[in-house]
Amino acid sequence: MKKILSLSLVMMLFLAACGSSSENKTEEKMTEVAESSFVEHLDYNTFKEKVWDFKKNPEEFQYKGELPAIVDFYADWCKPCKMIAPYMEEIAEQYDGKLKVYKIDTQVEKELARALRVRGLPTVMFIPKEGQPMTQMGAMPKEEYIKKVNELTR
Repeated sequence: MKKILSLSLVMMLFLAACGSSSENKTEEKMTEVAESSFVEHLDYNTFKEKVWDFKKNPEEFQYKGELPAIVDFYADWCKPCKMIAPYMEEIAEQYDGKLKVYKIDTQVEKELARALRVRGLPTVMFIPKEGQPMTQMGAMPKEEYIKKVNELTR
């Protein structure tokens, strides 16, 4: 019986060590992706600094950026959000220097999502350099995002 308990303990320690190692590798890989990403994640304050200070100007949208932008409101549990995430990455890379692509995690930035009336996910806001933004709720095919981006960057 002691042998079985000892063997079980050794196996548990071994499995814990293996799991910890793979978790660290996964975290490292995620960090690499985040560092190489052309997409910028925003929080409540950086949204107000870079996109629109809706507290200061609640009645009138006044874009603060110098380039057109896309703001992707998402949540980690949202499958359509996960589906369009690679589209956003590709668009951000392809249009680097012509367009900004931002992401906002609505589970973390609940107050911001409420303030901007984000009701469904994914919600993507297309912001021209001048004029009013257009909001699209729900996932679209990649070609539709490209079409809207081409309209923004003309």
